[in-house]
Amino acid sequence: MAANVTGDANPATLLRTHFQLELEEIAEKELVWMDLTVAKTLPANRGQVIAFHRIQNFPYQVTAITQTFGSAHASVSGLLKGQTYVVDEVTATIAMFGNDLQLSEQLQMTSEPNPISELSKRHFYNAAATMDQKTAMLMTSNSSVTWSTTAPSANYNDATLSVPVVWGDGSATLTDITLDSSIPTHRLAAESFNQAYYVMRRESVPFHSKMPGKRYAAIISPGGAADLRQDGTFQEIALKGMKMGEQKFQDASLGDVFGCVVLESPNTPDYAGSITSGDRLNHGLVFGDDYFGTVSHATGVGKPKVNLIPATPSPADPYGVIWMLSWKWYWAGTVINPTFGVVLKYATRNGASIVGVENIA
Repeated sequence: MAANVTGDANPATLLRTHFQLELEEIAEKELVWMDLTVAKTLPANRGQVIAFHRIQNFPYQVTAITQTFGSAHASVSGLLKGQTYVVDEVTATIAMFGNDLQLSEQLQMTSEPNPISELSKRHFYNAAATMDQKTAMLMTSNSSVTWSTTAPSANYNDATLSVPVVWGDGSATLTDITLDSSIPTHRLAAESFNQAYYVMRRESVPFHSKMPGKRYAAIISPGGAADLRQDGTFQEIALKGMKMGEQKFQDASLGDVFGCVVLESPNTPDYAGSITSGDRLNHGLVFGDDYFGTVSHATGVGKPKVNLIPATPSPADPYGVIWMLSWKWYWAGTVINPTFGVVLKYATRNGASIVGVENIA
């Protein structure tokens, strides 16, 4: 017979450890937006601001190096270019996010089946989805709290620089007000990724290190994915699917089109359109390495934590019948290199659920 011989583990400690591992497993499997960013470990005891550093690009060196002859040695002054480089930083402020779940002792004793397993899954899936959605909103707009039509921006070369935008299928210059899903060119199509690839390649944006081969990462909404599958060009070149790389990226992948590995995420920004009833406006993103930085959810003091308060008599609960399960997460995010991404703005009739029920299968 197996026996626990540690002598110091009580039921509350064992449950808290179980729930902590459950949250970490869900975060590892479900986070798509966050896991494609530059993740930085939160430095302990360094204040509430986290800094992401970058080195500006070097200019091309097209002028020949000249040498001065006439003495025993060439003049050194003609050989040194005197190249300098700039290291600057973009900062983000740390904030804590979380939620708590009240568990009734009576419900635990009388419900069939016991609800704790299902409730904890939903509770922690919601935690992962919350952080992924905050990251998605700030990667594609200027707010991590509400849907915003304004493209994100960052200070670059001592000036504010906005992330470029590709509208619809890339063939028209539109506005958020004029996007209309009844017009085919306002919906997402393969040409959108062709245009985004061109915009980034002309800026020499590095390919994303987590994508197979020399590819950029692209994330779109389920509604955008539904429209994209109906695009003839996409059907011809992309619907073969991807069967390599990390499993969650395999599961999210729609295909490889024009140098972009297209992934689908339900946490992609989605908001009501203003032209046609039933329209939704979506913000997708095509990006390379070093586009966006976040606090790591896997290492350091900023890792998500679970707290469990067992039913204990107290002034607030004199009979000791209420359990509390909570999660907390320290998060910060910012655009590092605004030229390393392209926001995709498109319309779709395939809107997001208004119920808010997550798929936890």
